[in-house]
Amino acid sequence: MSGGTFGDSAIRDKSTSLTPKQNRQNLFTRVSYDLNDDWNVFGEASWSHLETYSEIFRGNLTNTLTLRADNAYLPASIASRITALGLTSVPFGTMKGDNPVTGGLGKHTAFRGVGGIDGKFNAFDTEWKLSGYYQYARSTLSNTSTNSTLLPAFMLAIDAVRAPNGSVVCRSTLTNPTNGCVPYNLLGTGVNSQAAIDYVTGDPNQHSVFKQNVVSINIAGEPFEIWAGPVSVAFGAEHRTEAAKGEADALTTANPGNWDSTGGLPTVGSYKVSDAYIETVVPLARDAAWAKSLNLNAAARAVKYDTGTFGTWKLGAEYVPVMGVRFRGVASRDVRE
Repeated sequence: MSGGTFGDSAIRDKSTSLTPKQNRQNLFTRVSYDLNDDWNVFGEASWSHLETYSEIFRGNLTNTLTLRADNAYLPASIASRITALGLTSVPFGTMKGDNPVTGGLGKHTAFRGVGGIDGKFNAFDTEWKLSGYYQYARSTLSNTSTNSTLLPAFMLAIDAVRAPNGSVVCRSTLTNPTNGCVPYNLLGTGVNSQAAIDYVTGDPNQHSVFKQNVVSINIAGEPFEIWAGPVSVAFGAEHRTEAAKGEADALTTANPGNWDSTGGLPTVGSYKVSDAYIETVVPLARDAAWAKSLNLNAAARAVKYDTGTFGTWKLGAEYVPVMGVRFRGVASRDVRE
């Protein structure tokens, strides 16, 4: 096999999880209370936690490495052949069979709390329905890439040479004796100490916190009637804020390329949205000879984002000439930000 580690690939490398391990917990509760016949208050709370783990890959480095002729672990016959060809090094690949399989560990915890009110009241000789609520949500997300390869350390460790006293050391240690480098043997499997594996592997991670606040109110009623029936009107407003803040391990933050697999980059940002709307349904015909029903629907909304304020609208009609046949048409202007 290209790379020289057939045994590792065929036998040892079970490095993809088709079914990740999962551990999940969920809690939910709701409490409501009738203040009187017309008004009800309620509260909701939910909590959930999900932990998943899957083995991803061993992290192949195919023909991307340089094996020098004076590598301490290189058999003498091969080193002599490289030198005889007038080379100082050859390209090399490995599946890092001594390293544990890289995995993905994810932990997600979410909390949501809601308090609201539902009821009805009279105004302008009309009964109106009102619903409103406030919601707070917070979730945390932690991603860890377990047993990733720390590439700068790996490159130092595989450049192993003989020290003047005959011991095997990293080439970098000859000029920097206190750099802590532990030599790593590229040739074969079951040839590296735990200290060497620990030196070239780690668990880069990212942790994020997401927060949301929402307040909303909606009012609906039928303030008057016309020849075909009551005219329905609904209006309301909502304000929402979203924020995210995430931190990654120091090596990922400094340079994501330090690892062959990372848990993610630092994340930070926030935005807010406010909107107000009004909508109406106007009956134009009811149980007429030419129409079982004909309704006009119109709506308008103003939305304020951090980037500006936009207006949207909708105008539609629904025509039922006979029972079982319905025609609908809508024209609208929408904004997605």
